[in-house]
Amino acid sequence: MTKDTRSWRRPGPTRKSFITLTFSAVSRNDPRHGIWILPILIAAIIGSTVVFVGRLPEAVISVPETSATSTTLADTASTTTSTTVDPATAELVASTTAFQVEAAALAEEAVTLNQQWDDREFDFGSAKTRFDEYRDKVDDFKNRVLSTTVPTDLQDLWQAVADATQGLDDASAQMLNGLLDPKSATGRRDGLASIGTSQESLNTAFDDLLAQINGSSS
Repeated sequence: MTKDTRSWRRPGPTRKSFITLTFSAVSRNDPRHGIWILPILIAAIIGSTVVFVGRLPEAVISVPETSATSTTLADTASTTTSTTVDPATAELVASTTAFQVEAAALAEEAVTLNQQWDDREFDFGSAKTRFDEYRDKVDDFKNRVLSTTVPTDLQDLWQAVADATQGLDDASAQMLNGLLDPKSATGRRDGLASIGTSQESLNTAFDDLLAQINGSSS
Protein backbone atom coordinates (compact mmCIF):
# COMPACT_ATOMS: atom_id res chain seq x y z
CA MET A 1 0.00 0.00 0.00
CA THR A 2 1.47 3.24 -1.13
CA LYS A 3 1.25 6.12 1.32
CA ASP A 4 0.13 9.45 -0.07
CA THR A 5 2.88 11.81 0.88
CA ARG A 6 1.05 15.09 -0.35
CA SER A 7 0.51 17.45 2.48
CA TRP A 8 -3.06 18.48 3.11
CA ARG A 9 -3.88 22.17 3.37
CA ARG A 10 -6.93 23.76 4.78
CA PRO A 11 -8.71 25.70 2.10
CA GLY A 12 -8.07 29.44 2.45
CA PRO A 13 -10.73 32.10 2.35
CA THR A 14 -11.92 33.48 -0.98
CA ARG A 15 -11.90 37.25 -1.85
CA LYS A 16 -15.59 37.58 -1.10
CA SER A 17 -15.28 35.79 2.20
CA PHE A 18 -12.22 37.92 3.03
CA ILE A 19 -14.17 41.16 2.54
CA THR A 20 -17.04 39.80 4.54
CA LEU A 21 -14.74 38.67 7.32
CA THR A 22 -12.87 41.96 7.26
CA PHE A 23 -16.11 44.02 7.46
CA SER A 24 -17.33 41.76 10.26
CA ALA A 25 -14.09 42.21 12.07
CA VAL A 26 -14.20 45.95 11.70
CA SER A 27 -17.82 45.98 12.82
CA ARG A 28 -16.98 44.03 15.91
CA ASN A 29 -13.69 45.70 16.76
CA ASP A 30 -14.36 49.37 15.64
CA PRO A 31 -17.49 50.90 17.14
CA ARG A 32 -16.97 54.09 15.02
CA HIS A 33 -17.54 52.39 11.67
CA GLY A 34 -20.79 54.38 11.16
CA ILE A 35 -18.83 57.64 10.95
CA TRP A 36 -17.62 57.09 7.38
CA ILE A 37 -20.87 55.46 6.20
CA LEU A 38 -23.19 58.34 7.15
CA PRO A 39 -21.63 60.97 4.82
CA ILE A 40 -21.89 58.52 1.91
CA LEU A 41 -25.59 57.96 2.59
CA ILE A 42 -26.28 61.73 2.85
CA ALA A 43 -24.44 62.39 -0.42
CA ALA A 44 -26.42 59.63 -2.12
CA ILE A 45 -29.75 61.06 -0.89
CA ILE A 46 -28.87 64.57 -2.05
CA GLY A 47 -27.72 63.30 -5.42
CA SER A 48 -30.88 61.29 -6.02
CA THR A 49 -33.02 64.29 -4.98
CA VAL A 50 -31.27 66.60 -7.43
CA VAL A 51 -31.72 64.09 -10.24
CA PHE A 52 -35.39 63.64 -9.37
CA VAL A 53 -36.12 67.35 -9.28
CA GLY A 54 -34.25 67.87 -12.53
CA ARG A 55 -36.50 65.38 -14.28
CA LEU A 56 -39.72 67.08 -13.17
CA PRO A 57 -41.64 68.92 -15.91
CA GLU A 58 -41.60 72.71 -15.77
CA ALA A 59 -44.50 74.14 -13.81
CA VAL A 60 -46.84 76.21 -15.88
CA ILE A 61 -48.75 78.84 -13.93
CA SER A 62 -51.87 79.92 -15.70
CA VAL A 63 -53.12 83.37 -14.88
CA PRO A 64 -56.79 83.92 -15.61
CA GLU A 65 -57.35 86.74 -17.98
CA THR A 66 -58.97 89.74 -16.48
CA SER A 67 -61.17 91.74 -18.71
CA ALA A 68 -60.91 95.43 -18.16
CA THR A 69 -64.24 97.00 -17.65
CA SER A 70 -64.41 100.63 -18.55
CA THR A 71 -67.03 102.68 -16.86
CA THR A 72 -68.26 105.69 -18.65
CA LEU A 73 -69.62 108.40 -16.45
CA ALA A 74 -72.49 110.24 -17.88
CA ASP A 75 -72.07 113.93 -18.00
CA THR A 76 -74.23 115.59 -15.45
CA ALA A 77 -75.87 118.60 -16.87
CA SER A 78 -76.03 121.46 -14.45
CA THR A 79 -77.95 124.62 -14.93
CA THR A 80 -76.24 127.72 -13.62
CA THR A 81 -78.09 130.96 -13.47
CA SER A 82 -75.82 133.94 -13.76
CA THR A 83 -76.68 137.58 -13.67
CA THR A 84 -74.39 140.02 -15.39
CA VAL A 85 -73.41 143.05 -13.31
CA ASP A 86 -72.77 146.18 -15.30
CA PRO A 87 -69.23 147.60 -15.11
CA ALA A 88 -70.28 150.72 -13.23
CA THR A 89 -71.89 148.69 -10.44
CA ALA A 90 -68.93 146.33 -10.27
CA GLU A 91 -66.58 149.27 -9.90
CA LEU A 92 -68.77 150.72 -7.17
CA VAL A 93 -68.65 147.44 -5.22
CA ALA A 94 -64.85 147.43 -5.37
CA SER A 95 -64.67 151.05 -4.25
CA THR A 96 -67.16 150.52 -1.44
CA THR A 97 -65.21 147.58 -0.05
CA ALA A 98 -61.98 149.60 -0.10
CA PHE A 99 -63.67 152.59 1.56
CA GLN A 100 -64.99 150.39 4.37
CA VAL A 101 -61.51 149.15 5.20
CA GLU A 102 -60.03 152.65 5.04
CA ALA A 103 -62.74 154.15 7.28
CA ALA A 104 -62.14 151.50 9.94
CA ALA A 105 -58.40 152.24 9.83
CA LEU A 106 -59.01 155.98 10.22
CA ALA A 107 -61.19 155.41 13.29
CA GLU A 108 -58.54 153.19 14.86
CA GLU A 109 -55.81 155.72 14.11
CA ALA A 110 -57.79 158.46 15.86
CA VAL A 111 -58.03 156.35 19.03
CA THR A 112 -54.29 155.61 18.99
CA LEU A 113 -53.36 159.22 18.32
CA ASN A 114 -55.42 160.54 21.24
CA GLN A 115 -54.11 157.86 23.60
CA GLN A 116 -50.54 158.74 22.71
CA TRP A 117 -51.21 162.41 23.42
CA ASP A 118 -52.91 161.59 26.73
CA ASP A 119 -49.81 159.59 27.68
CA ARG A 120 -47.64 162.50 26.52
CA GLU A 121 -45.53 160.29 24.27
CA PHE A 122 -44.61 163.43 22.30
CA ASP A 123 -44.65 167.17 22.90
CA PHE A 124 -47.36 169.56 21.81
CA GLY A 125 -45.59 170.54 18.60
CA SER A 126 -45.41 166.92 17.46
CA ALA A 127 -49.02 166.41 18.53
CA LYS A 128 -50.15 169.36 16.45
CA THR A 129 -48.32 168.00 13.40
CA ARG A 130 -49.81 164.53 13.79
CA PHE A 131 -53.35 165.80 14.33
CA ASP A 132 -53.02 168.02 11.25
CA GLU A 133 -51.85 165.05 9.17
CA TYR A 134 -54.77 163.01 10.42
CA ARG A 135 -57.17 165.79 9.52
CA ASP A 136 -55.76 165.87 5.99
CA LYS A 137 -56.19 162.08 5.65
CA VAL A 138 -59.86 162.29 6.60
CA ASP A 139 -60.45 165.24 4.28
CA ASP A 140 -58.85 163.35 1.39
CA PHE A 141 -60.99 160.33 2.20
CA LYS A 142 -64.15 162.48 2.13
CA ASN A 143 -63.28 163.98 -1.24
CA ARG A 144 -62.70 160.57 -2.83
CA VAL A 145 -65.95 159.17 -1.46
CA LEU A 146 -68.02 162.16 -2.61
CA SER A 147 -66.48 162.07 -6.09
CA THR A 148 -67.36 158.40 -6.65
CA THR A 149 -69.55 157.71 -9.67
CA VAL A 150 -72.76 156.02 -8.58
CA PRO A 151 -75.45 154.47 -10.83
CA THR A 152 -78.77 156.29 -10.75
CA ASP A 153 -80.67 153.49 -9.03
CA LEU A 154 -78.19 153.47 -6.12
CA GLN A 155 -77.80 157.20 -5.52
CA ASP A 156 -80.33 157.28 -2.66
CA LEU A 157 -78.33 154.70 -0.73
CA TRP A 158 -75.11 156.47 -1.57
CA GLN A 159 -76.46 159.65 0.01
CA ALA A 160 -76.31 157.90 3.39
CA VAL A 161 -72.67 157.10 2.66
CA ALA A 162 -71.97 160.72 1.81
CA ASP A 163 -73.66 162.01 4.98
CA ALA A 164 -71.70 159.64 7.21
CA THR A 165 -68.46 160.57 5.45
CA GLN A 166 -69.13 164.25 6.02
CA GLY A 167 -69.79 163.51 9.67
CA LEU A 168 -66.41 161.76 9.90
CA ASP A 169 -64.71 164.79 8.38
CA ASP A 170 -66.45 167.21 10.76
CA ALA A 171 -65.49 165.05 13.73
CA SER A 172 -61.81 165.10 12.74
CA ALA A 173 -61.92 168.89 12.59
CA GLN A 174 -63.54 168.98 16.03
CA MET A 175 -60.81 166.74 17.42
CA LEU A 176 -58.09 169.00 16.03
CA ASN A 177 -59.75 172.12 17.44
CA GLY A 178 -60.05 170.41 20.80
CA LEU A 179 -56.32 169.80 20.80
CA LEU A 180 -55.73 173.50 20.30
CA ASP A 181 -57.90 174.41 23.30
CA PRO A 182 -55.48 174.99 26.18
CA LYS A 183 -58.21 175.02 28.83
CA SER A 184 -59.96 171.69 28.28
CA ALA A 185 -59.59 168.38 26.50
CA THR A 186 -63.36 168.02 26.20
CA GLY A 187 -63.57 169.21 22.60
CA ARG A 188 -60.81 166.80 21.50
CA ARG A 189 -62.43 163.86 23.26
CA ASP A 190 -65.88 164.71 21.93
CA GLY A 191 -64.42 164.86 18.45
CA LEU A 192 -62.90 161.40 18.97
CA ALA A 193 -66.28 160.03 20.06
CA SER A 194 -67.93 161.57 17.00
CA ILE A 195 -65.35 159.90 14.77
CA GLY A 196 -66.34 156.52 16.19
CA THR A 197 -70.04 157.24 15.72
CA SER A 198 -69.54 158.47 12.15
CA GLN A 199 -67.46 155.41 11.26
CA GLU A 200 -70.22 153.10 12.50
CA SER A 201 -72.84 155.02 10.50
CA LEU A 202 -70.62 154.87 7.44
CA ASN A 203 -70.11 151.15 7.81
CA THR A 204 -73.89 150.61 8.06
CA ALA A 205 -74.46 152.71 4.93
CA PHE A 206 -71.86 150.68 3.03
CA ASP A 207 -73.47 147.40 4.15
CA ASP A 208 -76.93 148.58 3.03
CA LEU A 209 -75.55 149.54 -0.36
CA LEU A 210 -73.81 146.20 -0.90
CA ALA A 211 -76.88 144.30 0.23
CA GLN A 212 -78.98 146.14 -2.33
CA ILE A 213 -76.48 145.35 -5.09
CA ASN A 214 -76.31 141.68 -4.13
CA GLY A 215 -80.08 141.44 -3.93
CA SER A 216 -80.51 142.94 -7.38
CA SER A 217 -77.97 140.61 -8.96
CA SER A 218 -79.28 137.37 -7.40
